[in-house]
Amino acid sequence: MRSNEDHTEGTIGCETAVEAINVRKTYGSGAAKTAAVAGITARFAKGQFTAIVGPSGSGKTTLLHLLAGLDTPTSGRVIIDGVDISTLSDDAISDLRRDRIGFIFQDFNLLPYLTAEQNIELPFTLRGRQPDRQTIRGIARELDIENRLDHKPQEMSGGQRQRVAVARALAGNPAVVFADEPTGALDVKSSRQLLAILRDMASRRGQTIVMVTHDPNAAAYADRALVVRDGLIAADIEHPTAADVTSTLEHDADSPLPLAGGVAAGDGGWSNIASRKEGTR
Repeated sequence: MRSNEDHTEGTIGCETAVEAINVRKTYGSGAAKTAAVAGITARFAKGQFTAIVGPSGSGKTTLLHLLAGLDTPTSGRVIIDGVDISTLSDDAISDLRRDRIGFIFQDFNLLPYLTAEQNIELPFTLRGRQPDRQTIRGIARELDIENRLDHKPQEMSGGQRQRVAVARALAGNPAVVFADEPTGALDVKSSRQLLAILRDMASRRGQTIVMVTHDPNAAAYADRALVVRDGLIAADIEHPTAADVTSTLEHDADSPLPLAGGVAAGDGGWSNIASRKEGTR
């Protein structure tokens, strides 16, 4: 079990893709004020596959949106690829998302009137650049969709459409890929295939991936699982197994998880981290 200090020491450097520093997101005011994210500090290493896990309403999707620059924190800072986005204008944040971030969504978000290849080319089109077709075809070959590049989304299965979405996310060589419940619209077989692809992208290509999921089995494909509860990180599990994650999710919500040094979850900052280092995938 790592100490609280181990989580926070050091500054942004070449090993860090994304960092959140005491990030909060609140809605409403007065007695109706609600904290969706209640003061999270977390660092995501380059080349690491991290799963953010939690039940509905835990704050995991809000956290992903804050990390990806899709939403603005009420307070705190988010640093993406060395850039503090709290200092950027809305247009500059949009440019950063376009140039340095890849997205994979539950419902694929493919344009129905474009072929698979044209959908994959979108990161280049949005940047005003010529598509790197050699790279695109290489990624399509890796994802086993090379023979589907001239098909439109409605002509493909759900698993194939999601692989096109993965190829689109990877085509622009992003600093980080954010995946929001990427298996949510897939059957069990297609889900396993997709998760194996994401695992391979991190292991073999060194791609940084941050994935939100409610599924402990999906989280077990990651290098690390952050379990979110009530807008805080309840546990930070390295090399998670489905059993590790399930056990943490089923922990009595009224009993704060033990932390290094005996600090109870909910005290804010890195004092809301319980770190486990047990089991393997």
